[in-house]
Amino acid sequence: MTRYIQPWALACFELLVHAEEHYRKKKDIDKRLVAIGFDNAIESAITTYLSLKPIQREGRKYRKQDIAVWLRDQPSKIRFFYDELDRRNLEHKATEPELRWYHQVRNDVYHSGIGGIPNEQCLVGVREAAIWVFSVLFEIPSVEVAVFEAVERLNPRRDNALDEYLEETSGPLAIGEMTYSPGEVLLAVDPAMYCQMAREYSKSVAEGESQEYPMIDIYPNLYVGHQGDYEYQVKGQDGWAVVHACKEPYHRQLLGYTTRGAPKDHPEYRSAERGNRLYLNLVDANDPAYIPKEVIEKAIAFIHEKLSEGSKVLVHCNQGESRSPGIGFLYLLRETDVLPQTSLDDALAKFRQIYSAFYPSGGISGFIAAHWEEYATDSGKG
Repeated sequence: MTRYIQPWALACFELLVHAEEHYRKKKDIDKRLVAIGFDNAIESAITTYLSLKPIQREGRKYRKQDIAVWLRDQPSKIRFFYDELDRRNLEHKATEPELRWYHQVRNDVYHSGIGGIPNEQCLVGVREAAIWVFSVLFEIPSVEVAVFEAVERLNPRRDNALDEYLEETSGPLAIGEMTYSPGEVLLAVDPAMYCQMAREYSKSVAEGESQEYPMIDIYPNLYVGHQGDYEYQVKGQDGWAVVHACKEPYHRQLLGYTTRGAPKDHPEYRSAERGNRLYLNLVDANDPAYIPKEVIEKAIAFIHEKLSEGSKVLVHCNQGESRSPGIGFLYLLRETDVLPQTSLDDALAKFRQIYSAFYPSGGISGFIAAHWEEYATDSGKG
């Protein structure tokens, strides 16, 4: 789904998209560009907003002399933003000192070259802050989703199910002396059409057609994947235990609530266990405060128990990109010797070699950054 971005906000949005592309790559040069890119997006969003006419700011007016002061330097721009939050009675999702620190990191990397490699906590923080600032000033909901969709359009990933379908229906294509799959050719020639066909094919499968999804085994008998892996491969099969690492639809269906969230006074508000299935009330939030530690702990304990009993275990969320691989990462960190414990960056790099489609939300990233040492130290390996 394409989300509307006002024309005066497009340049700022493109900065977010460009920084997000580097955020996914995680090489040292990319980490530097992430720190620079997202901080530039913060500054650009504030500068652009203050340069607009009142009609483009929902009628909000400011004195010219105040605008001149706010545009003077980055600390003044950040001060304006927090004053604006208070004027609108909005939540402070990050502190003013944190935004100023991200700008200092950016300056160290960009100007002096003494900043080294920004750490994961800094990268997660500046990313969340940039998306938040953009969302507040231009009053656009679901900015992170819009960024994700834009990056996907620019860097479409191969859809194994579509590739197999096209090969079955069209056969391989011979070009000169080389043979290519039709999906490979379509992606190279018309990536937009490839993405559209992938969405349509996925929709047709969701409506009842049969399809096999490639879940990934990250450890013997431990698999990580998405909702389709459960629905089309594991559901109803003997010998499997399942962690439903998503509120929608499984936790909601089990408890039967129709409100936006589960009733907080329900004894199974956080999680519910039924035989070989664990249902988590877990959303893919941007804020790690919404990733309850007790839910993650419950999932890891359940996985360990079921593997010890000899079951195969599937951990899945909706897309298989954030919550389920995040839980898998923390399980490997605590219970196995698969991941290095020298640093979070090293552990994440190794995990992405095992499960490349790990694109954690700000909430999962923040939770991991805050707790990874605890999981690495509090180990059941020995």
